[in-house]
Amino acid sequence: MSCSRRIATDILVISSQNRSHLFKTIRENFDANWKQRKDEYNIILTTDVLAEGVNLHRSNIIINYDTPWNATRLMQRIGRVNRIGSTAGIIYNYVFYPSRQGNKEIKLNQIALSKIQTFHTTFGEDNQIYSTEEIIDRDLDKLFKESIKREQEDRNLELPFYEELRALYQQNRKEYKRIERLSLRSRTGREPRELEGVTLSGDSLVFLKTNFRKLFYLVNDQQTRELSVLDALNYFKAQPEEKAVPRLEQHHEHVEKALKEFNKTKEQELHEEESNQNQRSNLGAQVTTAVSLLNSMLPHIDDGDTRLKIIQLKELTERGTITYIAKRLQRIQKDLQRQGGSRAKLTFEDALKQVLDMANKYNTYYRESQHAEEESAAVIILSESFQNN
Repeated sequence: MSCSRRIATDILVISSQNRSHLFKTIRENFDANWKQRKDEYNIILTTDVLAEGVNLHRSNIIINYDTPWNATRLMQRIGRVNRIGSTAGIIYNYVFYPSRQGNKEIKLNQIALSKIQTFHTTFGEDNQIYSTEEIIDRDLDKLFKESIKREQEDRNLELPFYEELRALYQQNRKEYKRIERLSLRSRTGREPRELEGVTLSGDSLVFLKTNFRKLFYLVNDQQTRELSVLDALNYFKAQPEEKAVPRLEQHHEHVEKALKEFNKTKEQELHEEESNQNQRSNLGAQVTTAVSLLNSMLPHIDDGDTRLKIIQLKELTERGTITYIAKRLQRIQKDLQRQGGSRAKLTFEDALKQVLDMANKYNTYYRESQHAEEESAAVIILSESFQNN
């Protein structure tokens, strides 16, 4: 079945393949802020592809068919619906738990509950999210001191790994250099093991990096999940005496799945940034007035280079990156509108001159922003797989 079709009379199915194509449809039917609302769909069935970057707060029921390993993902899903401007007084959140046998193997319930409880303790959340076993802590004074403490604890847990690396550099420079010369895409196989309640068997670890980001993934035939830096350090760590074993037959497939997930995350973040820029450009009378002023001046400019600079100034205004531009242009427009009256402040020629001065001033900024460094393609730094038990 194509994910771009309805699977019932009012169900919209969204995946990474059709998200961009149906983005307007999603907002028309589920975004309370969308001006021209439609009622073609009452239910949206999707993956985490909609966990970020779009409002869904015309809805009031969330059904989580899976339990995310990362508690933040669950919070993000709820945050799509539980937003300012929601049309519902009550938000209902339902979670499917893993089977008893499955949970015995992966201990997902315990891990998810533990991580969700951290949110309650740190941020004073006032509703249970994953389980009725969650303890609600309404002491909001803990917000800053607990979050700072948590960050320090995480850094302290990572510190031994970096200290070990520094010690290797100082005490065994030859071995350090040998490791440093290892080629990218280094791969190996390892015996299965259990670490902190997680069984690594039939799994692959993948470390991917671009010039802007680095991410770690744990992949198996069923799922691909992003790891925290601390988890990745723990899983990758091996003792010097550990012997390599053959890699999993599916190792290459696992690496490809990690690459696909990496690129999907990258695209989602870029799309969200683009969406945020569009929202900034659509918000506020200042931007609207400024763009209107520039549009009115373009027909009066014959010189091609000057027209180009005005168009570029308009683009900077719409981006909303430099808020002063819109403010200044709005002031020029107001002063221009008074022209001819007793409170006249500005003629059209004077206004045009001020706009051209601004266009020349910000032309360099525009060119620099257009030639900003683009994110490179993902590079596989390291990968390894754990044999099946």
